[in-house]
Order: sequence, then structure tokens, then C-alpha cells
Amino acid sequence: MNCGVEDDERMVIGQGFGSSGTLTFGANNASPSVWDDQSITTPIPNINLGNNPAVVTTDGISSPQYSFVSPCGSGAPCDSDPTTPSCEVGACSGNTVCSLDANCTCVDAPQVVQFSNCGNPPPPPPLSPNPRPNSQDACINSKIGARFDRDINPATLIPSNIKVDDCGSDPNCDSTISVSGTINIY
Repeated sequence: MNCGVEDDERMVIGQGFGSSGTLTFGANNASPSVWDDQSITTPIPNINLGNNPAVVTTDGISSPQYSFVSPCGSGAPCDSDPTTPSCEVGACSGNTVCSLDANCTCVDAPQVVQFSNCGNPPPPPPLSPNPRPNSQDACINSKIGARFDRDINPATLIPSNIKVDDCGSDPNCDSTISVSGTINIY
């Protein structure tokens, strides 16, 4: 439950909520349809665009605030902490990422360009991605590469931002196993 718009139904899961209390998004009270000790189901109230910190209060005790952003997806703001003048990389949802420009909005994530045509005048551009989709394996110490549909900020190309997964036998790669190893960026 980290993003949505008015009337979207969301569930808060936790413990110690009791049988009643208040749930607020920013300064706006929600009207939960279900409230029990471990979950609260509610439509989102009329909230502001951007971050609306959500807080559950039961018996006078308030939970820590957690970020709730409106709307979700491309165009949503991703400055989830209004006290800092910076974008919060983890504030976007779905297949969107936080644009690190001055607007701090969620944008569609860059897509890998698939290129395997060797018929261009020599030398042909490198294959992308490498290894190829649906290939069964990659050699140890192989160079893994990809071209994207837009420029990538070089400052974001750091090992902690790059994840290599093994899809196993899942053709859609919905279930992955993280591959460990060393990543060198050239």
C-alpha cells in the first residue's frame, strides 16, 4: 500500500490495530470498511498529489508514518520526503523509476533495445542484450551487456544498482533467483 488515488481500495497489514482507530493520509481521514487487529481495508480519501504520509492511530498511540504517494506510475511525484530537496529512488511503483531531474517524477523505466542484425556496415554495433533472450546459459566471466532506449545517467551505473537474476525454467522470468558475483562496469 504505497500509492493510489481517491477511492482506490487499499489494505494495511500489521498487528495491534485493535478493533477501531483512525487511519490518516496526510491531513485526510480514511473511512475504513474493515478494521481488525491485523488489517485495515479502506478506500483512499481525497488526498493531495505527491506524498501523503499514512498513520494508524489506535488507543491514542500512533504508528510511524509511511510514505503513500498519489498517483501511482508515470507522472507521479517521487520526492517522498518533503524535508529534503532530493528524489527518493524507491518511491515509484510498477515499471517506473524516479527521474533524477529537477521535477522528481516517476517515469517509465528504460527498456533494453534488442539488436542482433549483423548486416550493418562493419563493424556492427554490439549485440544487445548479451547474452541473448532465451539463451540457456552464460559463460563464467562473460561480458553481459545491454543497450537502452534512452541515455542512462552514468552516476547511476554502479554495482549496487545492477541486479542479475537467474530465471530458471520460467519463460516470463516472473520467479527469479538472484545471482551473486562481482560486477565490474566498463
